[in-house]
Amino acid sequence: MAGGRGGVWARVSVGLQLVTVLAATTMVAVWGVFLVYLRVGGVPIPLSLVLALLVVPLCRQGGALLGRRAGVAVPAVLWLGIVLVLGAGRDDGDRLIGGDSVIGLLFLVLGALAASVTVGAYRPARG
Repeated sequence: MAGGRGGVWARVSVGLQLVTVLAATTMVAVWGVFLVYLRVGGVPIPLSLVLALLVVPLCRQGGALLGRRAGVAVPAVLWLGIVLVLGAGRDDGDRLIGGDSVIGLLFLVLGALAASVTVGAYRPARG
């Protein structure tokens, strides 16, 4: 009976940790999109590029939690989905990532490339 409870609590713990990883992925994606046009004194600050690279440890943590490539892919797909939805143009012409922004393009490409390489390079731990 005790082994059954331990298994349930272990699954709950992993589930909560995965929810935390996905929440952090959501925050990194949203903040990254909003900080594409960050400027101080007219000088662009590429903080969003740093945030795009944070998708790598989030994906790796997802893989470590689930022990499968799906654990790596879920944060990557979530990040890309949020960035594409927020970056898409609206009917009134507003968009958060404009086509004229080099930092915006680099944010999208760097984050997607980092996530896809992380997913592709994942090897489950043997043991």
